[in-house]
Amino acid sequence: MIQLLIDYANHNDIILEINEKNKYGEYPLFDATFNVNIEIVKLLIDYANRNKIILNLNEKNNFGSTPITQIMYHNNLEMFKILMKYSVEKGIKLIIDENVVEKKFSEKIYDINYHLKNITEIDSEILKLIYLYKNENKIKVIFSNNSYFLKKFNEFNKEKVKDDKLMKEELEIEMKMKVKIEKEIKEKELIKKELEKEIKEKELIKKN
Repeated sequence: MIQLLIDYANHNDIILEINEKNKYGEYPLFDATFNVNIEIVKLLIDYANRNKIILNLNEKNNFGSTPITQIMYHNNLEMFKILMKYSVEKGIKLIIDENVVEKKFSEKIYDINYHLKNITEIDSEILKLIYLYKNENKIKVIFSNNSYFLKKFNEFNKEKVKDDKLMKEELEIEMKMKVKIEKEIKEKELIKKELEKEIKEKELIKKN
């Protein structure tokens, strides 16, 4: 349906109101993420770019959900990356309210449509991207009181500290090896020079 509307609009030089909401507070991008339709998401982004329209990424429906929270309910990493890329390109700071995410899971709303049953089932890669983009100030996270997100972020931070420590240790080992090799090379050069000197001295003795 969206494809047909866009084709018709393009053919007749009509600009569609693709951010317009219905009575449930939903709009085309929201519906595309709700239905896990990646092709429509890409189509909407392409149409918006061609017509210099900025898509609403943080607009909530009547139940408090946004396109990005819909993606999290469906655990769709590819779609998350697409919207994240768009938000960075357009300078839009995504807002993720963990309270809303928790509420949806606890209420079991749209239970049949969603792939997850609990917030702890959200793909770790999605949470890691949220953590990284939050640190770059490209995502704002509103943590809940008993925050699962914060727990995961602390784990990611510990992993980073551990990785940094490991990298430092590897660099120190590498430097020690480099110093050792350079020392061995110098010693070999010194031995070579001593041998050359000895050979020359012997040759001089023979000549005399």
